[in-house]
Amino acid sequence: ELEEETGYKGDVAECSPAVCMDPGLSNCTTHVVTVMINGDDAENVR
Repeated sequence: ELEEETGYKGDVAECSPAVCMDPGLSNCTTHVVTVMINGDDAENVR
């Protein structure tokens, strides 16, 4: 999704445990993902 939306390629640095978005209202969960982007990588230079 990152590359599709921004054109950048990155590596996942960490991923959180499941986080409830609307506790008590739904069982919807998500994960927060930290991505490292190397701005010097030829694929990411514009």
